[in-house]
Amino acid sequence: YKPCDPQVIRDRVAHMEFCYQELCQLAAERRAR
Repeated sequence: YKPCDPQVIRDRVAHMEFCYQELCQLAAERRAR
């Protein structure tokens, strides 16, 4: 196990961005209602 594995970091960053976008979308929908 290597904590500094670039692939793991890339996957984690992609997941974080996806969650952040979903969060923003939910907030926007809640604001629009």
